[in-house]
Amino acid sequence: MSSVERELKQALFERNILGQISRDLYSASTQDEVLDAAYRSVEKLGREVSNICMFTADGRYIQLVRVGIESGLAKNIEKIARRVIPGISLLGYKIPLYEESIYKKMRDTGKPIATGNIVMQDKDSVIRTTVERIAMDYTSPGSPLRLLIKTLVVPMLPYKSVIDMPIVAENRVAGAIALTSDTDLTENDLELLRTLALMAGSALERVRLLEKWEDHLVQLEKSEAKYRSLFEAAKDMIFIADLSGKLIDDNPSACHCLGFSPKRLRDQFMQNIYANEADWTNMMRAIEARGSQTIEISFRRKDGTTLPVEVNGTVSSQAGSKVVQIIARDLTEKKEAEYELKKTNAQLIQSAKLASIGELAAGVAHELNQPLTVIKGFAQSLLRKTNQEILNKELLQEVLPVVEKNAMRMGEIIDHLRTFSRLPHTKMEAININHVIENALLLMGRQLELYGIMVIKDYSSQGLFCRGHSGQLEQVVLNLLSNAKDSLMEREASLKGSERARDYKKILTIKTEAGDNSHVILSVRDNGIGIAPENLDKVFDPFFTTKEAGKGTGLGLSVSYNIIEEHKGDIEIISSQGEGAEVKVILPAC
Repeated sequence: MSSVERELKQALFERNILGQISRDLYSASTQDEVLDAAYRSVEKLGREVSNICMFTADGRYIQLVRVGIESGLAKNIEKIARRVIPGISLLGYKIPLYEESIYKKMRDTGKPIATGNIVMQDKDSVIRTTVERIAMDYTSPGSPLRLLIKTLVVPMLPYKSVIDMPIVAENRVAGAIALTSDTDLTENDLELLRTLALMAGSALERVRLLEKWEDHLVQLEKSEAKYRSLFEAAKDMIFIADLSGKLIDDNPSACHCLGFSPKRLRDQFMQNIYANEADWTNMMRAIEARGSQTIEISFRRKDGTTLPVEVNGTVSSQAGSKVVQIIARDLTEKKEAEYELKKTNAQLIQSAKLASIGELAAGVAHELNQPLTVIKGFAQSLLRKTNQEILNKELLQEVLPVVEKNAMRMGEIIDHLRTFSRLPHTKMEAININHVIENALLLMGRQLELYGIMVIKDYSSQGLFCRGHSGQLEQVVLNLLSNAKDSLMEREASLKGSERARDYKKILTIKTEAGDNSHVILSVRDNGIGIAPENLDKVFDPFFTTKEAGKGTGLGLSVSYNIIEEHKGDIEIISSQGEGAEVKVILPAC
C-alpha cells in the first residue's frame, strides 16, 4: 500500500471517528458527560490524551478534571510525584495562574501550547514552550514543590511533544485538552486536536445553554405557580379575556362576587358582565389609546343586581396572543361609607345653617321689624281715619301700595329663611354667584349695618355662573361674612383707647370676578385683626377656633371647606396679622 493510500485511509478513518465523536459529544446533557466523551475521543483517534482541565470561575486556577491513561503526561507526573509524596493525586488539582503562567497566556491569547518537536508551517499560531516548563507550572514560583518537580520529576519524563489545545465556549477559553507523544507530532495532530476542541467547546456551550434553559423553565414554573397562587387567593376580581371580550380565565373571587359557581364564568363575555355595555367599549378604546384605564362602573351579577366596582384594564400577551386583563375591586363598602360620610356632612352643614340662623336672629328680627313698623303705622292711621269717617279712595290708593310693598319684603325674608334652612336637593344646578351673595346679605346685611361695618360690593359686570347647591354656597358666604365681622369687631376692641381708634373704619369688601374661562372667583376681604401665621394651617380643621368659649364652634371654615371641595372648587386664605384677611373661593364655571 502506497503512502498516499495510507494517508487517504487514515483520513477516512479519522473523518468517520470524528463523526462518531461529534454524535457522542452532542448527545451529552451535562458538562461531565461532555468531558468524558472528549476524553474517550482522543483514544478513538489513536492518540494519547494527557489531561483535560477547566479554568475556575474566579480565573485564578486551571483545574485538572480528567487525567490521562497510564502513559499520559499528567499521570506520569503523578506516579513520579508519589514516589516523593505518597498519596498525592493530580485529579482535581488546581494549577495556579500566576503572571508568567503558560496556561494564563493560553487563556488570554486563545492560542494552543506546543512543546517539543512539532512539524508545522505557521509557528506563530502556537505558544512555544517545553515539557519541563509545563510540568513546573503545576506550582507557583518559589514553591518547594516546584523545586521538587524540577529536580526529581522533570528528568524522568519520557515525552518529546505535548499539545495543549484551548477549549472555547461562549466566546471565552473555558479549558484545555492536552495530547502527548514520545515522538514528533505533526500539524495534522494539531488540526485534529483543534477540531476536537472546537466540538467539545460547542458541546459545552450547548450544555450550558441547555442548563440555563432548564433553570429558566424551573424559574418559570415557580413564577407560574406563584402567579397562580396569587391569582387564586386575590380578593379582587381578576378576569382574562380575549380582545373580543370572551373570558379565558377568572379567579374564585370573581365567581363569588358575581354569584356564579366556580369556573361557571368561563365562555361568558365581559360585555354581559358590565352593567352598561358601552363602558366595555369605551374602556377598550381607552386601553388601545393609552395602554390601560381605571374607571368606576357597575357589574351585573347573576341575579341581575348591580355591583359597584373600580376596574383597571390592561392589554398583555399570553401564549403569543393579546389578551385583556381586568382587575376589579368591589366598592360596595366604600360606597356605603361615602354615603354615610355624605349624610353626616349634610347633617353637619344643616346644623351649621340652623346655628347661623340663630346667630343672625337679631339682624333678621330687625329686618322684619322695619317693614312691620311701617305696616303697623299705616294700619293705625287707616283705623283712625275709619273711626273719623274720613277714609277716602285717594288715601287708600296712597297707603295700600306701601303696605303691600313692606308685606312682600317680609314675605321675601321669611321665604328665604325657609328655603335656606331646608335640606338641599342632591341635584346641582346653574347658579349666579352674585345672587348667592345677595341672598346671604338679605339675612346678614342688616346685622353688619348695626355693627357699623361698611360693606363694599365689587361684583363682576358679567354674569358669573357655577354649578352647585345655592343653599350650601350661601352657607359658605355667611360663614365668611360672619368671620369677617368677628375679625373687624376684635380689631376695633384692640384699638379702643388708642389714637388709631378714631380713624379706624370697619370695611368688608365682597368681590366677584372671572378667574379664567373655566373658573369664577368670590372673595371676602376685611381690614380686621387678621390670622396669626401659626394658625393659617389650622383654620380648616374641625372645631379649631381662636374665639372665647361659647362664641364659636370652630366648624364654620371646616364646613365651608367641605362644601367647596364637594363643588370641585378650592378655597384660599391670604392674611397678615393685624392687617386683615382675604378669603378666596374658586369654583368651576358653567
